[in-house]
Amino acid sequence: MAHQPAFAYIPYLITGDWYFLEELYFLGARDLGVNVGGSQIYGRHDSWGWFSDQDVQTRAQAWGRRDIAEAGFMAPDGSPEKAYFTEKVNNNLAIEEGFFNTTTGSFYQACTSNPYSEALEQSKWCWGRKTAALNWSNPLHFGVLGHTDNVFVLDEDIAPQSDPNAPSWADQPWMTLYKLNVSGHIQELGYQAAGANLPAFQHLINILANPAFNPYLCGAYMGGRVMKSSGTFYQTWGSLLFSFNPAFAGSINLRTVNRWWDTTSDDNSPDGFPHICQGAASYLPGLSEGGITGQAAWDWTVTHINSAPLNDNPQYAIVPR
Repeated sequence: MAHQPAFAYIPYLITGDWYFLEELYFLGARDLGVNVGGSQIYGRHDSWGWFSDQDVQTRAQAWGRRDIAEAGFMAPDGSPEKAYFTEKVNNNLAIEEGFFNTTTGSFYQACTSNPYSEALEQSKWCWGRKTAALNWSNPLHFGVLGHTDNVFVLDEDIAPQSDPNAPSWADQPWMTLYKLNVSGHIQELGYQAAGANLPAFQHLINILANPAFNPYLCGAYMGGRVMKSSGTFYQTWGSLLFSFNPAFAGSINLRTVNRWWDTTSDDNSPDGFPHICQGAASYLPGLSEGGITGQAAWDWTVTHINSAPLNDNPQYAIVPR
């Protein structure tokens, strides 16, 4: 599911052919069964249909949520398919609101189990807070926990494990960018996604416009999530910045880099990480966190991300939403 395109949404949009609507249903239903069962942190919580990054990866969270949202959006009003897929989208949004500890969204519900039981808990919000997010403080609005595997925490982007700012959990930021693009799309389709989306978009606002961080790292391949020395999410943007390798590839300091540096996601590629970042940033104008505005974050991408690759082979235009 991590590499899954949207097979049928645009074909159905432009043809109205029942065959493509069936394909939308098939794909969404298939996605919901991919994550393992059970109510543990890496499970889908059975009929809730949660896409857990601990099992399917962050980008698969994005594609799965896209598929069920598009199936629910296109299903005829009053149909059982519309009710089914809408419920699964809302379940994911409720858990995500809990993950971010958002109590002012559309799905807040206090915990129903005391003491807390991940198997018996009926509040999806509470399960998202206490199981999916481990009830950790999350002031930087990370949308996933990340992973402890050596392929993540020993990646060359990451500070050596001897560094006091090194992570014990890491994830791939470009996957979060995919997820943010999908998050905005789902909200535009009319789902009640604003409560889950605001902290997710505030994370990107800070990456691009917080003076304590480095906006060029919106094109990073790997990034820390949990600080090794504290055992919880990074609590400041300065400490997260220092989780990046000061001697990347033997010469570049990722804490001070002021140009695009990852040749696998070069600025000259229309599908490179910087352009994925700009796509996600198109949803930021009008949002803010503290004194940092989404407009400033968007403006930075316009100034610093080369638009020429899109002009060379026109496929889409990226504009603020």
